Amino acid sequence: MDITKVHYDPAAAITVKAKKKIPAGTFVVPADDIVGRTPVVDIAAADAYPFGVVAHDVDKDGYVTVYRAGHVLDALAAGTFVAGDKLSTAADGKVVKAAAGPVVAIALTKGTSGKSATIALL
Repeated sequence: MDITKVHYDPAAAITVKAKKKIPAGTFVVPADDIVGRTPVVDIAAADAYPFGVVAHDVDKDGYVTVYRAGHVLDALAAGTFVAGDKLSTAADGKVVKAAAGPVVAIALTKGTSGKSATIALL
């Protein structure tokens, strides 16, 4: 009998391998095939469907926890927004007020470019 292989349960916070150096609070996307059981990630581009947000600074080929949907955390902002705004990814994996991109979080505090803002991941 065939079975479905479950890699992570729950999948709210999982360990990933960084394809390059990534700062804390940055949105990431899958960047390569899974190595063993570990997804490989890179910094998200603008209007991406992100995999999650890295927990701390990580060097190339290092391992880090990625926080996924349901977490409330601090992420790096690009541009300005206010609490309650719908957010999407900006260039360099930062978070920005949503325009055309997918909504990936809700702002819980104001955001200022280059600073951390508290958000709720959807």
